[in-house]
Amino acid sequence: MAKRGQDNDLNIVFIKKNWKYLDLKGALRLSNKLKADSVSTLIVSDKRDISMVSLMKMFWFKNLFMIYQQHMQIGVDKKDFMHTLTYSSIDAWLSPLKWLADQVVERTRFDKEKIHVIPLGLELEKVRTSQSKEMARIELNINQSALILGVLGRFGQGKRQDFVIKAFAEIAQKNTQIELLIVGESTKNEGTEYEDYLKKLVRDLNLGEKVSFRPFMDEVGVFFKAIDLFVLPSEGETYGMVTLEAMAMGVPVIATNTGGTPEILKNGDLGTLFSPEDEAEFSDKVIELFDNPHIMKEKANRAIQEVEMNYTHDRECEQIEALLATL
Repeated sequence: MAKRGQDNDLNIVFIKKNWKYLDLKGALRLSNKLKADSVSTLIVSDKRDISMVSLMKMFWFKNLFMIYQQHMQIGVDKKDFMHTLTYSSIDAWLSPLKWLADQVVERTRFDKEKIHVIPLGLELEKVRTSQSKEMARIELNINQSALILGVLGRFGQGKRQDFVIKAFAEIAQKNTQIELLIVGESTKNEGTEYEDYLKKLVRDLNLGEKVSFRPFMDEVGVFFKAIDLFVLPSEGETYGMVTLEAMAMGVPVIATNTGGTPEILKNGDLGTLFSPEDEAEFSDKVIELFDNPHIMKEKANRAIQEVEMNYTHDRECEQIEALLATL
């Protein structure tokens, strides 16, 4: 974020956090800096920073407006005194989905009138590519004539690439034209144990000729251009930016019926949902989709329109600016 700000000639100031809670020193320094720069509104996007900003508002900068932009789930109930006191300093709470906004109401004592649903937006020009499917497949060195099922994301148990591989063993038997492309990388400094397990699983299931692994790429548009169907197998994805990227590229989506994904896909109108633990259901639905490409195309076309109307970076900024005007 700092690098992006510097690239856009913004004034970047680093405030050291000394303690997780009751960081009076950091709060005072931040207060002095904001006042010196005549800042009246602060947007906080990391929940770990709410405590320090709340202290600042309590003691040194009572007139500051704090907006919290939620990225993660609430998790356990936070109705205790300390969380209630801290959250009371927030003037507007931005949730990217109604599902997440409902969690705030259910699991905190925060004023629901101050909760606003504003989706996190995509910068479409950074996702989309004019490259052809043929050229994208050449770049990734994958079969030009196959039907490609694609998975994109960090390797990890929560991402459940193993679920897709196990289910794909049945898919490959039912339709020999379908192949699987897995793009990603292991989390830095956490080893490659899970990635190694995935590759061994492919060998054990004799899928080596049907499953390809490729390293993560910055230009994800190449990946989406190369595939025919995108799968999001994660269980409990909070807000799938990668799902929105697939939708923006016009790639049909099949995803788990959990987390924030059903809301993004409008409960199946913009994509296909499956139960997270049901390999047979997933396999059957993948086969059905490839057997009925017109269904995939219709949903994908509606998904493009949805992203362009409600999930762009410009749309997000417009909604936040409109909110700022009311504070």
